[in-house]
Amino acid sequence: MQLAFSTKNITRFIITVNLFLIFMHVGLHLLAHKFPVYVVHVAMSRFDANSEASVPTWFSEVQLLTVAVFLALIAYYKRSVQDAFARQWAGLAFIFLFLSMDEGASLHELIMDFTRDITGTLPGFLQLVWVVPFIPLVFIVFLAYWKFLKHLPAPVRRNFLIAGGLFVTGALVMEMVGAQINASGMPRRFSTIAIAIEEGLEMIGCAWFLITQIRYIRDYLPECVVKFIE
Repeated sequence: MQLAFSTKNITRFIITVNLFLIFMHVGLHLLAHKFPVYVVHVAMSRFDANSEASVPTWFSEVQLLTVAVFLALIAYYKRSVQDAFARQWAGLAFIFLFLSMDEGASLHELIMDFTRDITGTLPGFLQLVWVVPFIPLVFIVFLAYWKFLKHLPAPVRRNFLIAGGLFVTGALVMEMVGAQINASGMPRRFSTIAIAIEEGLEMIGCAWFLITQIRYIRDYLPECVVKFIE
């Protein structure tokens, strides 16, 4: 039995929700700066993408987990047809499962504590020391998946790279920019802007990856247990 979903409707839903949450994050921060009243601050805290207990964080967890589930479905299908790259699909599923868990449980903070014990407090953009082991890890994963990327159809490969570039830019590059802003003592509004860009890039990158997966299943895996139609 196949479960059929509309690609167009799901894509529209994903884009709409992500843009709405980014807009709420930015809009409520600006509103709280202009009107520092209790109700506005409560609303801002619930839509603060940088807060652990907020709607955008919850949605990011769900979105990352959904990516992991679809990757696992693709991996299962690829294994059933003895595809040479089934393990790579499964590996991506585990990566996104970890990212989903990290979004909700802040696992990177444990890595930050462990890294700080080794390196001590680092200056400026490396102040959040968890990025130190993750930078080489990103390059290792990229090199390990190079053959996998080359085997993908050109449009899928291009969209995977765009999605990954957006996500990594938000999660690592903008995280370091934000750390540098805080370390240099710049006004808080610059930190707010950096956080908005960081979280926005992560959410858009994840959404881009999810939409690419949906279209990949629709166009290249017609016998998958989940079916997407126009």
